[in-house]
Amino acid sequence: MQGTGHDGLKVAIKVLDRSVTKKKGGWNREASQTTAEQREIAIMKKLTHPHCVQLFEVIDDSANDRTFLIME
Repeated sequence: MQGTGHDGLKVAIKVLDRSVTKKKGGWNREASQTTAEQREIAIMKKLTHPHCVQLFEVIDDSANDRTFLIME
């Protein structure tokens, strides 16, 4: 998914849908998926390199079980 910020900068939006993981495989799969998502977010926050995509913002939508990663 792509979007354009208020300053005209084009961004990529990655949607992590937690409701899909709940349907696929029970408690252990859900826990490992959540851990993987948290790990990905933590690593992306630390990355600053001209050849790596930069993470701008993380938006958690608890009502719909989704997390949005706003990236360069």
